[in-house]
Amino acid sequence: MTFKEKKINEVMVLTIKGNLMGGSDTQELRDRIDELLDENVSEIVFDLGKVKWINSVGLGTLIACYTSVVNKNGSIRLARLTKKVKSIMIISQIIKVFKNYETVDEAVKSFDEELVEEDMTV
Repeated sequence: MTFKEKKINEVMVLTIKGNLMGGSDTQELRDRIDELLDENVSEIVFDLGKVKWINSVGLGTLIACYTSVVNKNGSIRLARLTKKVKSIMIISQIIKVFKNYETVDEAVKSFDEELVEEDMTV
C-alpha cells in the first residue's frame, strides 16, 4: 500500500493505492494522520478508489485514524469506494461510521457545506 497527498483548500486528500492490510504501511498512514493533526490539518479525505482489498487490520486502521481525527475536532470522509471495499465495509457495518462520497470533489465540498449548515443553526 502507498499513499499520495494533495491539499485542496484546507482539506488534505490522501489517495491510497494497493491493499490496506496492516503492517508498516498502515502504521505509516496512522503516523501521517498524527502529523497532520499536529499541523492543525483536521479535514481529511481518504480516496480509496485504488484500494483493491481491505482486511480487518485495514478496517481497524481506518477506525483508528477516524478516532484520532474526531478527538481533535476534525473529520474524515471516504471517497471512491470500490465495490469490494464497500461491500466489506457494509458487511462489517463500519460504513456507518464514515460519510462517504462518489467523488473526491464531493467529499471535499462536503466540509464547506457542513460549515454552512453550522452557520445557519447558530
